[in-house]
Amino acid sequence: MKKNIGYGSAIIVLTLIASMLLGANVPMPSGYVWLVLFVNSIFALFSIFIPRPILYLYEINVFEDKDTIGSYFFRGLAVAFSGLNYYAQDVIYRVPFLLSRLLSIAFFIFLVWQMMLLAMIF
Repeated sequence: MKKNIGYGSAIIVLTLIASMLLGANVPMPSGYVWLVLFVNSIFALFSIFIPRPILYLYEINVFEDKDTIGSYFFRGLAVAFSGLNYYAQDVIYRVPFLLSRLLSIAFFIFLVWQMMLLAMIF
């Protein structure tokens, strides 16, 4: 029951945040995509400079086993808001330093480009 309440409240919060994009003429299902891309691009920007703490933040929220409503809530938000960035940066972090920074910058530019393409549709 705690899992249902936690994940359900995370979905409600995501829906409320995505519904704020209706004023910018972004319809509701596409608002989720734009919101996920936007927040993941912020995490990707921070991952250029401090990749390990960003990866650690995701791991703490998602992989720790706590049986509370709050942990399920933050797990749902973490997966939605930084899941894409985590799995990309987890691979990028393993390559040599200079190449990892270049790939992190390229990933950030890719996410921003995807957001712009989505915004040009609407």
